Amino acid sequence: MAGFGLKLASTAGACPTVTLREYPILPTYTGVIAAGDLVTLVSGYARETSGNSAGNIGIATSIGVFNGCRYVGADGDYEFRNYYDGAAGKNNILAAVIPAEGRRFYVKGSSGVTWTAADIGTMRNLIWAAPSAAVKESRVTLGSANATTGHAFIHGLADMPRNGYTASGVTEPIFEVTITRVQGGLAVPYAVA
Repeated sequence: MAGFGLKLASTAGACPTVTLREYPILPTYTGVIAAGDLVTLVSGYARETSGNSAGNIGIATSIGVFNGCRYVGADGDYEFRNYYDGAAGKNNILAAVIPAEGRRFYVKGSSGVTWTAADIGTMRNLIWAAPSAAVKESRVTLGSANATTGHAFIHGLADMPRNGYTASGVTEPIFEVTITRVQGGLAVPYAVA
């Protein structure tokens, strides 16, 4: 099963308070951005952080997690989507972004990695893969440990049914993480709870 990108984490019985920020997308930007992808600013415009390059996102910094967009379509009406397809014919494009700083997100661990309790408290790379064509959703996952330039600090396993480490038969466990490479500098991860 593929990753589902970064999803805002919440605690049992609580609703997280979220302020969405809107950033323009350049009408000539042809990359795709799916809900759950990391977003960065380039010359004041939002774009997907990896540059739509499969694999490790690298050392790029992000402003947050894409949560959809709105734009004026070719017919002159406003459209709202959870996915930006990079196609021509859109104007006044605004990306809705969940700011990364100070928030926790859920993300799947990549399959093929042996996940254990020792991964809690480590920095990890994030891996980008092309969004799912069927549901147009991000497929970002957690990758290898990288204390220097990793994008995500692992706080723990997400408290979800049938979630666990590799030894319990779960090939893609879901973790609660903080995004650490935030535009403007390296954010300090919160202490492991």
